[in-house]
Amino acid sequence: MPFREDPPSTEAAPPDPHNQILYPSRAYVQTHPDRLATIATLHGMTPVPPESCRVLEIGCSQGGNLIPMALTLPGSTFVGIDLAAQPLLKGRARIEALQLTNIRLEERDILDIDSGFGQFDYIIAHGFYSWVPPQAQDKLLAVCAANLSPQGVAFISYNAYPGSYVRKMLREEILFFTQGQGHPGDRVRLGKEFLQQIAGSKLESDPLQALFDDEVQDFISKDDGVICHDELTASYHPAYFSGFIEHAGHYQMQFLDEAQPVEIREAEVSAETAAMLRTLSRGERIAFEQFLDFAVCERFRRTLLCHRGVSLRRDLGPEQLESLLFSSGARLLPQNVADQPPGTQVFLSPDGQAKAATNDPNSIAILRHLGEIWPRAEKFAEMPNQGPDLAPTLYKLYLESMVELRTHQTAAAGTVSGRPVASPLARIEAESGEFVTTLLHRHVRLADARARRLLTLLDGTRDYDALTTQMAAEVGAAEDQIAASVRNSLWHMKQNALLLK
Repeated sequence: MPFREDPPSTEAAPPDPHNQILYPSRAYVQTHPDRLATIATLHGMTPVPPESCRVLEIGCSQGGNLIPMALTLPGSTFVGIDLAAQPLLKGRARIEALQLTNIRLEERDILDIDSGFGQFDYIIAHGFYSWVPPQAQDKLLAVCAANLSPQGVAFISYNAYPGSYVRKMLREEILFFTQGQGHPGDRVRLGKEFLQQIAGSKLESDPLQALFDDEVQDFISKDDGVICHDELTASYHPAYFSGFIEHAGHYQMQFLDEAQPVEIREAEVSAETAAMLRTLSRGERIAFEQFLDFAVCERFRRTLLCHRGVSLRRDLGPEQLESLLFSSGARLLPQNVADQPPGTQVFLSPDGQAKAATNDPNSIAILRHLGEIWPRAEKFAEMPNQGPDLAPTLYKLYLESMVELRTHQTAAAGTVSGRPVASPLARIEAESGEFVTTLLHRHVRLADARARRLLTLLDGTRDYDALTTQMAAEVGAAEDQIAASVRNSLWHMKQNALLLK
């Protein structure tokens, strides 16, 4: 954590819990410069391209979010700060192993940052604002005001009310139960045990039982590092969205959008509810966002800010798409659609969270075309079915989470080459765990040990036959028995954006 709450003392300081229990360090796609630049472009800004930008992350831990960016954006520079020494050492070792020269991780207090620290086009503070005292919250926004470039974007995530009230209740119960426990690991272990014991304690007739039990299960399923540093940390300050925006306004920062735009978030409520919320908010964007939080009981926000003097477009629409690129990993579901018009096809979003049923020929053609070139993206001018309906169709598919918008082309390959090359970061990660980082800044799980081993071999020195021979020898199987699985694994790695070629 890049903030020291107490002044230096001549007495021995207690161990930093971030050094005792490491916080999970991973890639967060919502923080990627391409995502931030895309949303800024939709709002009429002229953001610095991801290929040549400067990025600062506050609270970088092991660099799990910054390192994949530095790998795929070699023309950009990345700086991460944190106060915990052990995570930084791990991150620097990973940077050295990857031979990256465009990134540095510094042991630095956010209070030490001034205008001389430099300007950045994108500032990221993921998991910081709600977990530090007011002094550090103020400083974060002051850094955004002083160190963010004129067309820059700041990403700040925080626990939000009203949804965080239930989580705050569980936190306070655990802190009461574990008071006197010195080691953070003991507090986490005992806290989990306590919640498991009291789960289901209410009568089934109590309408709050299901809410309570769901929250308990979500709480105890989290990584110990997340529970320690997000849920049981010394400072814990969820905020209402409107209050956060008011705070940002004191530093001449304004609301740009959420990392997931409100037009997509509206799908969480019915059309009638959305219309009612717009009536209540009387056309005020901040009021509408706050009312939406009330309606869905929002508990976590990923808010984007820019300088107050930047002129923004709020009427998002299809006409703003022509400068962007489009991609889609949506899968066509092999099923007949009952009670739907003839020709209807159903597509599932890559994360499995959204479905879209359509019999519109343009929509079907777009999704099929983008699916064929996935994970590569297509320019607007090169899309099939050029015509007046193209932009509105693309925008509709974007709002349905079927199409992703980008400002630049991914480094991921669209085909499997004769001598496949996987992301060097993914190859390293596959040696020690099931989760690897994709070239689209996401995490994917490779549960199969053989697939992970195959991934580590993809350095471009072996063709398909050589890979088959080596894998067959290592698993003790005949080559003809393993050839198909090798080919299938390579295709899935391409689909998961793990291959450079």
